[in-house]
Amino acid sequence: MKVLVVTHSPSPYQVELFDGVAKAGVSLEVSYLHSRDANRLWRGVAPNHNFTLLADDESYLSLKRSLKRFDLVVFNYYQCRRTLTLLRQRHSSGLPWCFWGERPGFHGLGRFGRLYRRWRLSAIRRTSAPVWGLGKWAVDGYRSEFGPNRLYLNVPYFSDLSRFKRTVRQQRGEGLTILFSGSLVLRKGIDVLAKAFRRLAKEQPGISLIILGVGELQRDLQRILAAHEHQVRFVGFRDWEALPEIYRSADVLCAPSRYDGWNLAVPEGLAASLPVVATDRTGAALDLIRPGHNGWIVPAGDANALYETLRSVARMTPAQLEHHSSCAAESISNHTLDHGVARFCSALQASIESF
Repeated sequence: MKVLVVTHSPSPYQVELFDGVAKAGVSLEVSYLHSRDANRLWRGVAPNHNFTLLADDESYLSLKRSLKRFDLVVFNYYQCRRTLTLLRQRHSSGLPWCFWGERPGFHGLGRFGRLYRRWRLSAIRRTSAPVWGLGKWAVDGYRSEFGPNRLYLNVPYFSDLSRFKRTVRQQRGEGLTILFSGSLVLRKGIDVLAKAFRRLAKEQPGISLIILGVGELQRDLQRILAAHEHQVRFVGFRDWEALPEIYRSADVLCAPSRYDGWNLAVPEGLAASLPVVATDRTGAALDLIRPGHNGWIVPAGDANALYETLRSVARMTPAQLEHHSSCAAESISNHTLDHGVARFCSALQASIESF
């Protein structure tokens, strides 16, 4: 099976998955539109799969000429003229292809955002090609967008979560330690968490917050949390191999996103035995969290609901929190990289057979 994936840039997580797919016997080639994501600070990683960078006209034209040699082309990005040209060319050939992406949506733009989304997705809308959604929330969104008459598959991101596993339970401190992991931007809802934590910190001096990430809201957050700065630790950006140690220093992960198509921090937190408080507009949370078992789901953007939930978690006994922690680790035991590779390969075969 000769497969081409056209995607944005080689993030550590995608590289890890594609390396696994290539090792599984798929003749895989990945065409990256960019050498890195300008919005991400990840250290570059060297792929162990065949790949090309579409950084110049020559490489792009070469791919156009050879597009028919693949049994399946997976498009993982559509907001780019070159990608849309390749997509239309592949569709015109009548050969198998599919689209793989997060839940569709341009939020905060009102009616204009909806029109823009429909325009951007029109090249896919006019076809009956399979669509892979990053989680059930994405699949439901695409089915609503495109209708029922095509194959939809749930193919989320997978990574090696074994590095997050806790072998020794750290001694819990005086109060609950909450971890936020992500960019400090409005979409991630860190400002909502800051407001909820400010209320909680007034009641419980022993509670603490670790903020892992950087972004445009950092100064605003420092202002909101100024009265409780001794309970807050800004650790800045950390590359992905440094994340497990920071996760192990927390008791619970909070993912307060206003909108998040997937959010890899959720499975990472669960793998680190952290029950997760997340929102109802976070794809990974909707797929992986069982409320009251391995975490809790709150309405996006609702600082009061987040405060009430975190307060109830902070009031748990050590035994109660330990139970939720064990449930968190157990709930993610089948969300392994090997499982992700098998799921990806199964989706490849199903997509080819649907043509």
